[in-house]
Amino acid sequence: MKSLHRLLTIRQRKKMVPIDGFVTTGRKNESIVAWNGPRRKLHLIVLGGGYVGLELSQALRRLGSRVTLISRDSQLVSNEDSDISLAILQLFRDEGIDVMLDTDVLGVSGLSGRHVSLQLQSGEGPRTVEGSDILIALGRTPNPDFSSILAAELAIGR
Repeated sequence: MKSLHRLLTIRQRKKMVPIDGFVTTGRKNESIVAWNGPRRKLHLIVLGGGYVGLELSQALRRLGSRVTLISRDSQLVSNEDSDISLAILQLFRDEGIDVMLDTDVLGVSGLSGRHVSLQLQSGEGPRTVEGSDILIALGRTPNPDFSSILAAELAIGR
């Protein structure tokens, strides 16, 4: 195929980190709002301190759920200036969101949608957090499928 310009689109998938026991927690997190209506109280544990994690944490807190947000970074939205991150942190704490920074998840047990238990490690030592649901908001990872490029007989770099 000859052309002056080529556009290469690469799909993405949810970024996952290897956490012991994670595959046993169950449900897809995209449907958390749909299958957790006002029928029961929710304690949502959000992994990730980026924009998606912040938005969903705040929305579900304002809808009456208890929310714990866990981030491996030392500040929320780590690519922002520290004064902005501190203002967001204070706002979240004022709204009743439990924010845990510099915290690693060591393991997970239970079933999301029923009961989950996360084993954590931070500068304060080991800790366990229990909740009803887990939402993973760790970002996106490129998902290149170069076999489709080869099938179309495109020459990369020409």
